[in-house]
Order: sequence, then structure tokens, then C-alpha cells
Amino acid sequence: MDNTSGESISVSLRMSKAMALARAGRLSEAQKVVADERTIPDDMLALHALAALVTSEGDYLRALKLWELVLQRDPAHAEAKRMIAAIELWIMRPSWYRYLPWLGAAAALLVIALVFVVATGGPARSLPADKPAITNSSEVSPVQRTPGNLPAGINAVGPSEPQYQTPTPTPLPPVTFNLNTGAAKKRR
Repeated sequence: MDNTSGESISVSLRMSKAMALARAGRLSEAQKVVADERTIPDDMLALHALAALVTSEGDYLRALKLWELVLQRDPAHAEAKRMIAAIELWIMRPSWYRYLPWLGAAAALLVIALVFVVATGGPARSLPADKPAITNSSEVSPVQRTPGNLPAGINAVGPSEPQYQTPTPTPLPPVTFNLNTGAAKKRR
């Protein structure tokens, strides 16, 4: 048996065990299966797996070094390029940046609440049981305006409402027809 194939089988078995541990959420144990804490694997697959596990665990500085090592060994490695860019961006962000989604959600809720208040005409107000809902004499129809029918403090007369009067029609002058020409003539 070739030593290379034996080493390949060993790496495959370690990767399988590390994957099972990672799926169970035991990332630090999975890293130990791939490589010891102080050693860097010679196998490219193991190095890639270790970089992914360290990234998943959240140790971004160590993960960045591992991804850079992957890219150094394989300059065309697309995932290493993508992960390096993402980790560098994450490290450069200010510490308050992680609260930005919460701030956005709070602002959205505030806008929704304001729209609701404006759409419903303001906050709900309840009237005391002993006070009727009429607060202005202009809200009472003329039929209801009797002194006994109004709340205290509201004048029964109230502001004068404009009276609509139908205009009296002005009579039109009589019209006569000249049968000879067919044209209408006014008589005076």
C-alpha cells in the first residue's frame, strides 16, 4: 500500500469525524481532530477545514491567518479570497455596528406606531361617564338645541348659522313670434 493513499485515508477519516463534531456544535473538539492547537496541517483539505472551523467559532484573527495560508498555498483558491475579504471587513467595522439591525428595527416600529396614531386620529381618549360627547354647540343640530338638551356651559343659541333663502325668480318678458319671418321679437 502506498504511503500517500494511507495518509489520504487518515485525513478523510479525520475530516469525517471533525464534520460530525462540527454538526453537533462542538467546534473546538472538531478543530483538535483536524490539527493540534499549535500545528498547521500539511494537507490542503485539512488546512481548509481548519480555517473554516476557526472562522465558524468566531476567532477571526486566527482564521484570517489560516485563510491567508490557504491562499498562499493555492493562489487561485476562490473561497480563501472571499473569506479574507469578509473577515477583514468584519474586523474593520466599529464595535457599535452590530447594534445597527436592532436600531433599524426600533426605528421601523416607531414609524409604524406614528403612522397608526396619525391614521386613527391620535391616541385614544375616553370620556368620563358623566360628560356627554358633545363639546361644541356647532356639533348639535338645530333640532337638538334646546336648553335642557345641551351640556352645561354650552349656549343654546350658539353661533348663528347662515340662513339659506331661495331667490325669488324675476319674471321674464313675454316673447312674441312674427309668423312672417319666424324670428322671435320682444314686446315692450
